[in-house]
Amino acid sequence: MKNRIIEIVELGEPQSIIHRENEPISELIKTIDLVEELNKQLLLHNVSQQRELLVAFAEWILSSEEDITSEMINKDVNTFLATNCG
Repeated sequence: MKNRIIEIVELGEPQSIIHRENEPISELIKTIDLVEELNKQLLLHNVSQQRELLVAFAEWILSSEEDITSEMINKDVNTFLATNCG
């Protein structure tokens, strides 16, 4: 596995700049590749209360988005858990 990502600068679709732990140089990465890598790093196989953690994290990340509802977040979390942890 690659070194842990410690900083992300979002340039918007389709690219981001990331800085990895113990790496001297930042790298340009396709946003879709970044999302896939973060999904792999953030799998919560052995954590109890996975759903509650994911919902809380999503609510925190999306707190500035006015058009995001709890129902939308719950639907996305349920889909993620069914796909990756079930």
